Amino acid sequence: MAGPDPVAQAFIVGAQRCGTTSVATALERHPQVVLAQPRRPEPKVFLRPGADADVDAYLARHYPDVGSDIRLRCEKSTSYFESDVACAQIRAAFPEARILVVLRDPVERALSHYRFSREQGVEDLPVEAALDPEAESRPWDTDAISVSPYRYLSRGRYVDDLRRWLETFGREAVQVIILEDLIAVPGRFADIEAALGLDPGPAFAVHERHNAGEGEMALDDGTRARLVAWFADANADLAEELGRPIDRWAHA
Repeated sequence: MAGPDPVAQAFIVGAQRCGTTSVATALERHPQVVLAQPRRPEPKVFLRPGADADVDAYLARHYPDVGSDIRLRCEKSTSYFESDVACAQIRAAFPEARILVVLRDPVERALSHYRFSREQGVEDLPVEAALDPEAESRPWDTDAISVSPYRYLSRGRYVDDLRRWLETFGREAVQVIILEDLIAVPGRFADIEAALGLDPGPAFAVHERHNAGEGEMALDDGTRARLVAWFADANADLAEELGRPIDRWAHA
């Protein structure tokens, strides 16, 4: 790009099934924000080696209409969260990028992920069998799906993936959004907007559940207790990394 870019760049990098679509949709309603197109399927540009080589082509393709009132471009691609390649390439292409990471109770995330895989026709195990670490190593169609559709549990041990982004971009550039706090705490979305350099915009619609999945599905008490215990150490490490407790998540 010739000269300094007057429009800031942000990426919603994950985590999958954590409310990222709701956050992206709320940002898209803001008159000072433009989201990368297409929204679906997600662009996932920086998963491909060499994608950082032509920033101008990336901007032209995915942000074709950037008006004079726009302050922030934002791409949502949740496969980035667990990708070393994406993290490094985004840093190379946009060293001043703002990174948004949305997290939710990993038990609820795992159940939402399982339900989504069922709806997409890639999962036929019953929920108790699928939500087992031994079931995560199954092969999948890598031509059709960028990351494993079966990592229901390991994808909810957020802290290792989060550290990659914190170490690469620095803590000031990475906003960690706890979905349950966003829903429960008035003004939380306004804080997010302010940190992105935006004026106050439309209120976050807490009632919306984008990509929630059709139908309800419950875990039996034994399976839920097993999962809460399985995530306990990772949740404790995450709270320590964030420097604050995560009170709204289930605890063993």
